[in-house]
Amino acid sequence: GSHFPLGIVRGNGEILVRHPVALEPDDSLLCAGEISTQAVLTVLEGPEASLKEAAQHQASEIQQLGWEAPLLFYCGGRDLHLGREAATRELQLMKSVVRRLDGAVSLGEIGAECQGDYPLHYNGALISVHLEAM
Repeated sequence: GSHFPLGIVRGNGEILVRHPVALEPDDSLLCAGEISTQAVLTVLEGPEASLKEAAQHQASEIQQLGWEAPLLFYCGGRDLHLGREAATRELQLMKSVVRRLDGAVSLGEIGAECQGDYPLHYNGALISVHLEAM
């Protein structure tokens, strides 16, 4: 499930990732995050290269913003997909650009693509928050 998660295709073309976490007794999949009954699903393959680029982009953005002690929320699905060694490298990269790094590993994050947008549940994400901005 971690190498080929499900994707919910939204009307605007955005894809929300849903990681299967268990097979239920009735042969249905239990996923991290909701899937509506009318959702259009696709099977995704998370290419490691684009995931690495995302982490490097996030680290650069944090550095450019001058955040010294952001909170980082790291989806456990990234760890499962990339492997512990690569996930550790991602976290070390994030730590290398800040004075202090705190946060949590989670089953996804709740956030919005744009400020004021409707919050959604994201899997496979790497999200940082600047506390002074809250």
